[in-house]
Amino acid sequence: MAKQLPLFDRLPLGHRPHRAQPATRWGQHHLFFALFPPKTAVDAIVDRRRRLRGGPGPDLRELRTDRLHVTLHFVERFKDVPRWFVNAACKAASTVAFEPFEVCFDRALTFRGRPSSSPVVLLSQGENVPLSDLRLSVISALFDAGFSMGPVPKFTPHITLTYGSGFEGERRIEL
Repeated sequence: MAKQLPLFDRLPLGHRPHRAQPATRWGQHHLFFALFPPKTAVDAIVDRRRRLRGGPGPDLRELRTDRLHVTLHFVERFKDVPRWFVNAACKAASTVAFEPFEVCFDRALTFRGRPSSSPVVLLSQGENVPLSDLRLSVISALFDAGFSMGPVPKFTPHITLTYGSGFEGERRIEL
């Protein structure tokens, strides 16, 4: 008699759904795990962003406040996101438990990007050990659930504030 396995208990190792790469960024969906700051932190981030900008001048496109986040791990890119894949990823990540911890971002700088669309980000001079540990726990949970993993990229925890041009160098943030 054949044994039936529960649908989301384990993905076959090495499984990768078909990746459709549309010609433009429109229609692409990026599945990733992220931390969203609490409202009090969002208010402080928006205040810092306003002070960094300093009024009219740089051509910067601000991210909406509901999109401010720290990306923990990029999972996959899709043209059409399969619901079963999202459910399986969420189930795997739900096994991760962590005590609350603080994250401090104390400087702003521009990451390299397209000349007219470079991201301005907040990041930390020091290492955010609990944040790195949480990220590795999420990656481990995905791997244990059967998600295929390539090389795990270097982690530079940051919050993207804006995209655009005109913000140069690095600036220390007053805490």
